[in-house]
Amino acid sequence: MRRLFCTTCLILSFLTLNACTPADSDKVIDVGEEVSLVVIEKTPQATSEIVITPEATAEIVAVSHTAEATFGVITATPFIKTPRPTTKPTEKPTPKPTPTKSEYTVESIEEIKGYVKAGSVNLRKGPGTDYKIIEEYERGDTLKINGVCGEWYRVKIDSKIGFMLKEYVAKGSMPTPTVKPTVKPTPKQTVKPTEKPSSAKYSESEIYLVAQVVYLEGRGGTTEGYKAIAGVILNRINSSSFPNTVEGVIFQKNQFTVARDEEKLRAQKPSSKIINAVDAVFNGGDNPLPKDVLFFRVASAGESWGSREFYKTIDNNSFFKW
Repeated sequence: MRRLFCTTCLILSFLTLNACTPADSDKVIDVGEEVSLVVIEKTPQATSEIVITPEATAEIVAVSHTAEATFGVITATPFIKTPRPTTKPTEKPTPKPTPTKSEYTVESIEEIKGYVKAGSVNLRKGPGTDYKIIEEYERGDTLKINGVCGEWYRVKIDSKIGFMLKEYVAKGSMPTPTVKPTVKPTPKQTVKPTEKPSSAKYSESEIYLVAQVVYLEGRGGTTEGYKAIAGVILNRINSSSFPNTVEGVIFQKNQFTVARDEEKLRAQKPSSKIINAVDAVFNGGDNPLPKDVLFFRVASAGESWGSREFYKTIDNNSFFKW
């Protein structure tokens, strides 16, 4: 209360312009929601009312005089705060979803038996060469075809499911090569690779490496078929268009599928029949093919192969001239 009376005295002092006659006065104090202080000053001849709000400015708008008192009228003008503009938060750009690789559509079909018809074929996770390799399979491995996607079959092999190119897969069972009856020649002494004469042009290790390729490319074939595959390798060695060594020809990039994995190739164990057939071609001059026959592939792929000229089909392989 003391503070309020002091405030009242301060205001009245401000209002008084001339000396006032002392008078008894009643002070009425009211506090509302929008008014901080209301002071009413009464004199015998007049009453002055002052209203002060929390955010108001006051000024004297009139001065009245009576015989007993001089007082002024104060008006309070509300001070309106200008609201500060609200700063709109910067919107972070919504990240665009990363495009995912387009999915492929597989047409499911009734399960069909089949087999690998190329020397070595990759089973992949999807229908394309950019998909991860699940496993590598060799000629004659059986499988089951259960779907088609463009140029690819979806197959199940060894409890694994993946995709193989159609051109490397055949439907049905692998045919047993027909062996033509031949007149048995007079037995002649066979030179074993381990007892090769020093005059031999190609070493035992070279003959064995060629035999490993023949074993994978001509599996289940005849001696004639073994010699034909070996003949293609020898013709390439003797051609100016290919490397002039056994290893150079066999491991030339993108030529022999079975040679892509050298470690796996060198782990093969060809039979003595295959080794002797290779030796007869390389060191015995018994090449059944003309010198310009430089290519072969699985016979089920057909007799047309680009600009190459079809020569002959032996066992499960077709041979072509260049």
